[in-house]
Amino acid sequence: MLFKLAARNVRRQIGSYLIYFITVSLTIALIFAINNMLYSDVMGQLTIRFGDIARMSLMFVTFILCIIMAFVLSYATNFLLRKRKKEFGLYLTLGMSRGNVLAVFAGETAITFLVSLAVGILIGLAVYQAVMVIFINFIGFDYAPAGYSGAGFLWTIVMVAGMFVLSSVASLGYLRFARITVLLQGGKKAEKNVRIPFVWLVVFLLSVAGLVVSAIMFIDWMQLPDFWAHFGSLAAILVALFASIFFLPLSLTKVVFWLILKRNCCAFGGTGRFTARQLSSRLSSNAVMTGAVSLLLAVAIVGPNIFMSMTGSINNDIDNLYLYDISCETYPSIDIGGEYPETGADYYANTLEYIEEYADIRAYADIWIYNRELPPVEEDGYYAENRYEYFIAESQFRALCALLGYQLPDLNGGYIECTMADYYDERTFGYTPMQGSQGECVGRLVCPYEIIDYNVSEWKVVPDEQTNEYHKYLRMLAVMLESSDYDAITLREILYESGIGNFDVKENERMSNISQLGLFLLGDMYISVVFVLLSIAILALKILSMVSDDRKYYRELWRLGASEGSLMRSLVVQMLFLFLMPFLVPLLLNFPLYSAIKILFGQSVNFSGVAVALQLAGFSAFILAVFAVYFVASCVVAWRDIRKNIRVSDS
Repeated sequence: MLFKLAARNVRRQIGSYLIYFITVSLTIALIFAINNMLYSDVMGQLTIRFGDIARMSLMFVTFILCIIMAFVLSYATNFLLRKRKKEFGLYLTLGMSRGNVLAVFAGETAITFLVSLAVGILIGLAVYQAVMVIFINFIGFDYAPAGYSGAGFLWTIVMVAGMFVLSSVASLGYLRFARITVLLQGGKKAEKNVRIPFVWLVVFLLSVAGLVVSAIMFIDWMQLPDFWAHFGSLAAILVALFASIFFLPLSLTKVVFWLILKRNCCAFGGTGRFTARQLSSRLSSNAVMTGAVSLLLAVAIVGPNIFMSMTGSINNDIDNLYLYDISCETYPSIDIGGEYPETGADYYANTLEYIEEYADIRAYADIWIYNRELPPVEEDGYYAENRYEYFIAESQFRALCALLGYQLPDLNGGYIECTMADYYDERTFGYTPMQGSQGECVGRLVCPYEIIDYNVSEWKVVPDEQTNEYHKYLRMLAVMLESSDYDAITLREILYESGIGNFDVKENERMSNISQLGLFLLGDMYISVVFVLLSIAILALKILSMVSDDRKYYRELWRLGASEGSLMRSLVVQMLFLFLMPFLVPLLLNFPLYSAIKILFGQSVNFSGVAVALQLAGFSAFILAVFAVYFVASCVVAWRDIRKNIRVSDS
């Protein structure tokens, strides 16, 4: 009987449970998607590369978010309880035991959870595939339809059950100890008017100024060459920025409608005055929550957009750091006599064969770096020994430069002094001819960073026959490929297992860096989306609670002759303002965020201002779409409640 009563109450209260149902279903869909990602083949590859830290980090984030979700859902459950506490008080008055009342309410929430679990998993099936497509494309893996995991499904059931238990404890505890008289009484709170509006006007102006100044200071901080050395300045800037984001909507809501009502800035007709008064009281009394939601949305917008914009910077750094598609450096072993033995002619032959199995070779250079020991010298009181001078044969260095599109000038029997540029310098060749002849310096050449071994910062390019006089120090293979579309991960493993030398595969390094960034982005977007859902859900439930308290005002307006259309318009306008006000500051934050991203990553060769603008607009549109879903659902629930109350009272 109690289960039938619970099922009947759920059907009868379906409107009240709508926001609760949407929030639970969407959060379960996200949990299901992430849990399946944890046991996917892609995560298995990342685990091999980065260890279990990738999977454990996402699992830890999921557990923490489940606890947060449980408390938010507890708030939603308490909202439903407060809305129906007279009904539960009536149950007790009619003779039902507290155990029966607890069983009915627990049954209602359990039914809602089970239905939400089924719907959430159905939505999660599609969400998981969408997340996998985005993640795989981001990290550059080959896409294949992702399979679902039994372990991911089981973990979803366990986490949802835990959320259900945690969210129900507080509400059931309230019903367990609340008195019947407390449940039966309304418990209305008196509304307070805005006090000292001039102070709030000053707070609003300071918040606007703080938002602008802190954004400018943050952009200036990022342009410092040693910005991480000024971490204290960053902390102060962020405190000012977050404080401005919090207080701006708070102060705005307290000032604007006070001006409208007290100074008669606008003429009102019909239910306009009622709408303005309700907005003034509601926005003012909930200004703190509006500021908090605004701050959460700002954090949700900033984080993912920063991470998504880092891909161009990573690609630029990889292209600058790894000049060749594949390179290898090998130091020959030293024999007892101290000579550097000649490595076999086929030393890199197998390497080229391995590479050609996966990608077409466009060109390559196989070079030796030679050295000779210089006599010790005494400089500034220090005795310097173990000094070496390094050389490269002209023909080999010419082939190496050709890989990078540079034509080495003729030596004409002389030599060229070469230096390696610093990492942050321009990545081009800079040649200065000298008035030298045979056996003399004929030019100086500044080469890009990492053109050869980073331990060799200076060397001389000499005629081929002259290298016979020196010791062989290091052998280097540099390869340029026709395309970057190949299995770089497997090729890197095969080359590493060959034991020939220390191989660098550019695409493997690129995918490794992008994969790490992708994991951070996935975790950040996961947290951001959950924060958006939960903050908007709290906002929607709070608004519905206020509208429920206003039913008597709508009933009085109906009795005074207001039409249903005018009452609906008043309700929609109020709820639209209440929903959009927290989104105002995060939306405006896109403009300084675009400037910050442009300064931070604008030097990237892959940077596109249009793409970044579309990215910012897309994420803001996503949040706005979530707002729209909750707004429409809240309007439907609220108007259904008000219309039912009007018609009952009219009859």
